[in-house]
Amino acid sequence: MSQHDVFGAVLGVDFLLQADLEIDFAAHRLQFNRLGNCSKDTVLLPNAAVLDAPVDASDPRPHFYVNVNAVPVRTLIDTGAPYSLIDIHAARRAGITPSMPGAMERTPVTGAGEGSLAAWIVPVSEMGIGKDTHKNLKITLTTVNHNTADPRGTEMILGTDFLASHRVLFSRSQGKVYLENKAPLKLITSIADRVEWLEIDAAQGNPGAMAHLAMRLENGEGIAQDTARAAKLRETAGAKGDFKTRLQKANQQLSDGEFAIAAPALRQLAQSVSSSRYTELEAYIATALNGETHTAQEELKIFLKRANDESWPTPIMEFLAGESSASSLLKTARKDEGRANSRECEAHYYIAQAARLKGDRGAARQSFESALAICPASGFEHRASTTALKQTEL
Repeated sequence: MSQHDVFGAVLGVDFLLQADLEIDFAAHRLQFNRLGNCSKDTVLLPNAAVLDAPVDASDPRPHFYVNVNAVPVRTLIDTGAPYSLIDIHAARRAGITPSMPGAMERTPVTGAGEGSLAAWIVPVSEMGIGKDTHKNLKITLTTVNHNTADPRGTEMILGTDFLASHRVLFSRSQGKVYLENKAPLKLITSIADRVEWLEIDAAQGNPGAMAHLAMRLENGEGIAQDTARAAKLRETAGAKGDFKTRLQKANQQLSDGEFAIAAPALRQLAQSVSSSRYTELEAYIATALNGETHTAQEELKIFLKRANDESWPTPIMEFLAGESSASSLLKTARKDEGRANSRECEAHYYIAQAARLKGDRGAARQSFESALAICPASGFEHRASTTALKQTEL
């Protein structure tokens, strides 16, 4: 997990489809159902399009066919995909190509295990989903199916942009998928589209959407910059319990030297299912700098037991617990060439905080300065190091 992850676990199709699964993004609802004595011919959602999605032992993900410009395209729904995609080979069958009128190149997309993939925004005249027909859409065109010789390959992915307008029921017991159209379908193909969706979701009270929209407003991405509105949205999102917003606020308090406020906030966040080892590290530092040395050390022992592996940033925890030296930590940080800079930045920062806690001002200053030399200016470690060096004791 990275410092920015907010998931404690990821549930896959092996867990989710043990029963019939209903997903209703608009109602913020995930529901598991069992048919019981119902017939397999029972219509479970009367207003929905009903498509065959037979169980395939070789791929447990439910696939069904959607007609794109009247051409059947093998499709699946991916709740982890922020926008929908159509495969370049399948699209060609439907008369859709990167060079067609109205097509435009977009930033590459990241494929699972495939690195960055070339992508385009392309027009779709018509998309037929069972009894429902959607006209004049735009969708992202890229490589989805890496094995075109396999007829069971995925040719189109419908992401959360599709789910925003559809209630979906996966009925494994019937081998069908129900798709109830609840709002006009608009697939996300630009930052502006994403912002429009965030505005709607934020207005409905979704704290995660509020936090994401606040970030866009702060940076002026897809929307006019408005830092005052961004601050209000962050405050509301935090009050509603958005983990990331609360973590950012607590980290800001820590980097500003407000240890008495940051310590209890970070310790509470460290107990959340959304917590990561970085949250635990920050909780330890804030608590120790607040003068609660014994509590910090006892909680660090618990965090180490919970980590249960040697992956980064566990070596930082081991160093803070006195199980390794500063030189050993830096050596470990530099092992992964692709991540050496970010890990060395973190190592210098925590080495500085350890020296600070021991009262070694010279060593603390030197390591904070090393952190400043390598850490990105927008990062937490850079901000916290800058503040620490301004304080009189250093």
